[in-house]
Amino acid sequence: MNVNVDYSFAESHQEGHRFLVVSVTGKLLPGSEGNEEVNQIKTSLLNQLKSLDSSQVGLILDFIDLEYVFGDSVAALWVEPITLGFSTVICTKGETSQNLGKLIQNSLPVTMCESVEDCIRHLKSADT
Repeated sequence: MNVNVDYSFAESHQEGHRFLVVSVTGKLLPGSEGNEEVNQIKTSLLNQLKSLDSSQVGLILDFIDLEYVFGDSVAALWVEPITLGFSTVICTKGETSQNLGKLIQNSLPVTMCESVEDCIRHLKSADT
């Protein structure tokens, strides 16, 4: 695999609310060449989400260290969790952010922030 995925939790000061941070790093192959990797990440992510309560956990997809050029399949990483009820934010900047922005225009809307801290602030403000 050309990408690595790490899972961690960021705690909120709000009682009982946490944020699952999914850090995806490396280079995602463009177009259909990246489909297999995206499917593996999606399967792993959905397995992680199975045991979590969407009313208590927000999802942060940390793509800061991901090189993404194009490919529709990556949208499943936010579309499926959103349809499961998870508040979801993408952390990204630079060229990857620009490229994802083009895809987001054609999928379920999702907020993009430039740092995990900004993502947490956004998710907290969405809960109030």
